[in-house]
Amino acid sequence: MSLKNAEDFVDHWINSWNARDVEAVLSHYHDDIRFFSPIAGQIVNKPYLSGKSALAGYWSEAMKKFDVLRFELDEFTWTPERGLLAMYYIANLNGDRKMVCESQWIEVDGLVHKAAAYYGSPL
Repeated sequence: MSLKNAEDFVDHWINSWNARDVEAVLSHYHDDIRFFSPIAGQIVNKPYLSGKSALAGYWSEAMKKFDVLRFELDEFTWTPERGLLAMYYIANLNGDRKMVCESQWIEVDGLVHKAAAYYGSPL
């Protein structure tokens, strides 16, 4: 994946979240995705999810809990030799604003096979 492809991925990912389009976000993930998130722990009582259907269920449930869900990109980095895309963004979840670092491990098929969201301090 080129730097331009990574930039397009990030733009589509952020815009899809802001449109609350779970299916568009899921289009980036492999069926066997492994996903880690403390927010998942709060929403579905599992901080680790395995499989695209589990991820879809978590995100669909989260959409019900957040009247406000807005991501604002700060920066991203792409490390092609590792297939690692790191996005740094501000997440506004019902007015609770936090800096987030989300790591996405992208395989040669262009899909994310592993991802982790790290929610930081309130802003």
